[in-house]
Amino acid sequence: MRYLTLKSNGKWQFRYQIPERYRRHFSNRYEIKKTLHVTSKQEAYLAGIEHELALKKYMSEITIGDVTSSFDESYARSAIAKVAKTGIEQIYLVMSRVREDKTFKAALKQARFTQDAIGGADAIEGLFTLDLSFSGALQCLFNVYPDQVSARDRAKIFVQECMHFDVSARNSSSFDVLFNKLIMVFQHLINARKAIELMKFDEVKLISVQLAKLSEFEGKLLTVEEFKKTASHEHTNNLSNNTATRQAANTKATTPQPKKSSDAIEGVDIEKILEAYEKEKKFELRLKHNPQSLVEEKKVYKDINTKIERVRSVHKIIGQPDITKISRSDCSVALQELFCFPADPCSSGNKHHFIDRPKEEWIEINNHVGHPVIKQRSALKYISQSSEVYKWAVTNKMVEDNPFYSVVGSKHIKEVDEKDKKVPFSQHDLKGIFSHPVFVNLELGVNPMTKAQLNYQYWAPLISYLSGMRPNEVCQLKVGNILRHEDILCFQINGEGEKKSTKTKNSNRFVPIHSKLIDLGLLRLTEGRQADELLFKDLTYTASSQYYGKLEGWVNRTFILPMSLSKKKKTYYSFRHTFIDFYIQNSKEGYILSQLIGHESATLAEQVYGGRANISKLKEMIEMFDYGDVLDGVLPFFIKETRE
Repeated sequence: MRYLTLKSNGKWQFRYQIPERYRRHFSNRYEIKKTLHVTSKQEAYLAGIEHELALKKYMSEITIGDVTSSFDESYARSAIAKVAKTGIEQIYLVMSRVREDKTFKAALKQARFTQDAIGGADAIEGLFTLDLSFSGALQCLFNVYPDQVSARDRAKIFVQECMHFDVSARNSSSFDVLFNKLIMVFQHLINARKAIELMKFDEVKLISVQLAKLSEFEGKLLTVEEFKKTASHEHTNNLSNNTATRQAANTKATTPQPKKSSDAIEGVDIEKILEAYEKEKKFELRLKHNPQSLVEEKKVYKDINTKIERVRSVHKIIGQPDITKISRSDCSVALQELFCFPADPCSSGNKHHFIDRPKEEWIEINNHVGHPVIKQRSALKYISQSSEVYKWAVTNKMVEDNPFYSVVGSKHIKEVDEKDKKVPFSQHDLKGIFSHPVFVNLELGVNPMTKAQLNYQYWAPLISYLSGMRPNEVCQLKVGNILRHEDILCFQINGEGEKKSTKTKNSNRFVPIHSKLIDLGLLRLTEGRQADELLFKDLTYTASSQYYGKLEGWVNRTFILPMSLSKKKKTYYSFRHTFIDFYIQNSKEGYILSQLIGHESATLAEQVYGGRANISKLKEMIEMFDYGDVLDGVLPFFIKETRE
């Protein structure tokens, strides 16, 4: 087993525990130690692998016989390493063809299209989603995983044919651990082939990284090139740049680093930065929200506490508390390792594995226990939030630079957002929602204290559907925000007033009111009321959810959960996405749509020269919205008398 330790002199030390059966060949020493004379974790990582390889080579040359009755962990790990390495090489070869051979990529795309047209993956028997038995070049996918044998059965065959252990050796606990890792290696190869067949190439890249980390030394052995290429995160989307990044790493190792100026900032502990950052940000939050109880305080501080713990975890993974010694390559490697970080490690079912162990060991522990890992978006947040803290530290002259800057680029966020974004409602969904008794019988809930009907249950979904406004924009409307602007009835959206807010400067706008809302009696809701009164007075403000929390809870209980919409990535926000999707499909007026929904204009020219669209243009666009027969059963609104 290999260890890397940062010594007090700033240099890394390599330590390797020699398996008991080989110790007599090393003068009965149980451990090899060597100072690496490097200060970068990545350089130490690579140097340690080289030393480990030399030791492994020497031990492999020692005759161990065809069969052993004592479990040889080193031998087993090497065998697993070979399987994983071969798999990664085959994945790389296939992905190279996808990237470089347009005809091959077109053939794969056509095969995918054809299979989807004749029944999709469900029409294929076995593990995979394409029938390649009569294919030509596409049969190279068999090199990633050759047949329909399950991962467990494939592992059994491999042990029987390639690992010469007798029954006694297999009774070892270490055998069980590594056998299950071997199963996971084969399962990752199955998943990689399926991802290629489905043309989910980003998923293939992530599987390759996870595949390489399935055991202690061989994961790192297998991915010397894989991990070196992450030294610059711009290259992580390209599985073929192994050679170039090897040269970059070697150049970095041999190029003298410039000496710091006499006024350069000396060592700064991350905990010192986090303490100062936490104190300042919590003071700002306290001024803004003025929490009145411990419960409210916990809600107000929840996000900042989460951010601080994420930054702390990143530094535990890097293994360097001194932020002046962290390089950009450290940050890139940390991002890759975060893709294997366990999700919910402190939950009741998981904490016995993790709670008493340092965070820097959690990834390795999870490789053994196999709990789910955090989502890709969460991993990106760990790095982007670290960058935010470093940016603050640079501004406050606590550190000179921010090595996390742009490690997570907008491209990566966009890719993940595409996976996570909410889906518009279908016509079937909308008919199900607007046929509820709230809309067709006006059976609204009532406030148990005042006995007044909860008008937001009727109006908020309708306004969201027919205007595309954000949920909190609807919930924080005041009576005076329904007005005539240039003689057109509009909703006025702004952040003026106590506890009101808007997402961006583009969110401040006028949204013409759809004629259907007027026909249903929206203006009755404002009759005889003060301009500064909340339109929906039963919606209360909280620091965590603003005015939207109560509405969200009701919609989830009444529609989202009973209709199983959340499984389809549909939430209250899907009203807004439905509105936007209609115009994407039916209009080319993107600039006007951006103003209508409060987005920044798509092009620089529109931002600089476009100005604001005339309100009459916005009115024309909003009246274009076709709700079909979705609202046919909705009754016009009237206010019921308060019951005593």
